[in-house]
Amino acid sequence: MPKSKNTVCQVQDLSFNYGGCDVLAGIRLEARAGEMAVLAGPNGSGKTSLLRVLAGLEVPVTGTVFLFGRDAKEISAKERSRRIAYVPQTGHEDVPFTVRQLVSLGRAPWQN
Repeated sequence: MPKSKNTVCQVQDLSFNYGGCDVLAGIRLEARAGEMAVLAGPNGSGKTSLLRVLAGLEVPVTGTVFLFGRDAKEISAKERSRRIAYVPQTGHEDVPFTVRQLVSLGRAPWQN
């Protein structure tokens, strides 16, 4: 369980791989409400993979992710999308959205 009430994200011994090739191993982190964090590293070091795991787009091989005090496995996709937004750097160059339209997509999980 997360250490404190204001823990937004906690990762314990997270591992992830693509096709048997380890990308993340033994990752631990804790982020609290109001904190600012930086995820830095060279290309191919697993930054995007970690963000995709936290967003629920990838499943870790081992470890536990807690989001907002709960095991991430217990959080529905709709609830997770109400609290986390993930916009990849690539793959949407040909989508004719303005920045405003793209940001407004974040309202979709709140609609009926």
